[in-house]
Amino acid sequence: MSDTLILTPDYQPADFLPLSVVDWQTCIRLMCLDKIKPVHMYEDRWINSPRLKLQLPSVAVTTDHFNFRKGRVRYSRHLMYVRDLFTCQYCGEIFTAKDLSIDHVTPRCEGGKTTWENCVTSCRDCNLKKGHKKWRPNNQPYKPDYYALAAKRLELPIQVSHHSWLPYLTLGGKTAKKVQMRNH
Repeated sequence: MSDTLILTPDYQPADFLPLSVVDWQTCIRLMCLDKIKPVHMYEDRWINSPRLKLQLPSVAVTTDHFNFRKGRVRYSRHLMYVRDLFTCQYCGEIFTAKDLSIDHVTPRCEGGKTTWENCVTSCRDCNLKKGHKKWRPNNQPYKPDYYALAAKRLELPIQVSHHSWLPYLTLGGKTAKKVQMRNH
């Protein structure tokens, strides 16, 4: 089946980190509970039951505003990769998540903590070469806020299930640069 993009009542994605997408089962459940209303439909995707036939929404909007804090960002490996745009902060090459690691600028053996301000994205080769030494990363590590990370997320490829998502993939007037359509 296909995913549904969930928008807030002001027609903005509920989140970019990751993009606010739900699977078809969750979408149908939310529709039955009147938590979302369809905006766009998949032309060729239907849900059938003995008593009901529903067209699957590609985009839906929530019926109520919900309290979503977009100021504070929790530290995580994936968000670290987003902050650094999947780029090794020592050699400058771009990698996939499986080929990256997190490096402590001040090594843990010297009291370095696992924080936004002390960690950078590193390829496995550079991380191995660096070991417990102190190397200067290409970019100084920093603690991003939600909006900075969401803007960075728009610079990375976004997997889109349906063309109806495209008008909604903006943040403050900035549109996603790389959109990849999923094949079904």
